Amino acid sequence: MNADRWAFFLLAVSNGLRAGIAALLPITFSWWLLSDSIGALYAGVAVFFIQLPVAFGLVLGERMVDKWGASDLLDFSNLLALCLLMGAAMLAEVSAGAGLVIAVVAAANFILAMGSMAQDSRVPELAQHASLALEKANGLRDVAFSLGMAAGPVLGVLLVEQQDLTPALLAAFAMAFAVLILEFVFFSGRHGPCRKKCDEGAT
Repeated sequence: MNADRWAFFLLAVSNGLRAGIAALLPITFSWWLLSDSIGALYAGVAVFFIQLPVAFGLVLGERMVDKWGASDLLDFSNLLALCLLMGAAMLAEVSAGAGLVIAVVAAANFILAMGSMAQDSRVPELAQHASLALEKANGLRDVAFSLGMAAGPVLGVLLVEQQDLTPALLAAFAMAFAVLILEFVFFSGRHGPCRKKCDEGAT
C-alpha cells in the first residue's frame, strides 16, 4: 500500500473516531442521568441539546470551508474541540452542575461537526491522490463510521457504569486527540503528505 493510500486509510480511521465521539457523548449523558435517577425526561432533553448543535455545525462548517479553507478549519475545530472536551471532563470531576457540563459538550459537538464538514469537502481529492474510486473511498469511510457509531455507545456506557462520567469524557478527549494528530499529519499539516497535493488538486 503506497503512502497516499495509507494516508486515506488513516483518515478513514479518524472519521470512525469522530463517529465514536458523536455516539459516545449523548449515550454517556443519558445513561449517567438515568443512573442518578434524575429522570428520563431530563435525560432526553439533555441528549437533544447535545445533538442539536451538530446540525448548525454542519451548516456553518460548509460556509466556513469556503472562507477559511478546509485545512485551516480542520486545525481550528480539532484544537478547540479538544480543549472543550478536556474542560467538560474537568468540570465533571469537580462536580460542576450537569447543565454546565452539557453546555460545554454541546459546544464541542458543534465544533466537531464543523471539522467533519471540512474533511468531507476534500474526500474527492484525497481519493484521487490515493488512486481510489470515489465509491470505494466513501465505502471505506462508511465502514469506519459505522464501527465508530457502534463502539462509541458501548464504551461510554461501560465507563459510566463501572466508574463515572469523567472517565467517559476523558475517553472522548483521547479519541479527539487521536483525530487531531491523524488529521494534522495526513490532512491539514503544513508538511503533511496530503496537504500540498490536495491544495494543488483544488486549484
